[in-house]
Amino acid sequence: MAKPRLKHYLINDKHEDPGIVIEIDSLGEYLLFDVGNIKRLDRHLIKKINRIFISHTHMDHFIGFDNLLRNKLGKEQTVEMFGISPLADNIYCKLQGYTWNLVEYEPRLVFRLTQYNEGLIETFQYDIKKKFAKDFISEKKGRLRHYLRKSLLQG
Repeated sequence: MAKPRLKHYLINDKHEDPGIVIEIDSLGEYLLFDVGNIKRLDRHLIKKINRIFISHTHMDHFIGFDNLLRNKLGKEQTVEMFGISPLADNIYCKLQGYTWNLVEYEPRLVFRLTQYNEGLIETFQYDIKKKFAKDFISEKKGRLRHYLRKSLLQG
């Protein structure tokens, strides 16, 4: 069996919003690290991204979330997200900034977030069919190093 081929590239120039995409097409994995200005990404690639790692929510690392959301609508998908508290609240606030009165016509889009929060690994889910309510899924004790390793290797 051949090793999976990786393609990776920076989204922007070195003095612009940070972000990197890693494509493992043979495994169906498309990873995005930070969601700054992602307007340069092809919308078909954005639709394929299924795992997102957000280092923190300064504007230059998070402003592209709205663009990502807009390109994810219309396709049934679960997007795994990983980060550090207060990412769950930040994502919830972004999602609640819109009116979701037509969700019965949309394919199911779910953001599943796992975040590290002072010794706890917390998991939340935001489902378009529930107007992206912030649903608590689980909580367990954990160390940041183990959390990061598991987040990068799970799949």
